[in-house]
Amino acid sequence: MSKQTKKSKLKFHLLVFGSCEATMAYTS
Repeated sequence: MSKQTKKSKLKFHLLVFGSCEATMAYTS
């Protein structure tokens, strides 16, 4: 369970970071 949660959290983090990067690139 611990491993699954970590993986899920990492995936979420990557998704947020990716969208953040996209927004930055789009606005600049």
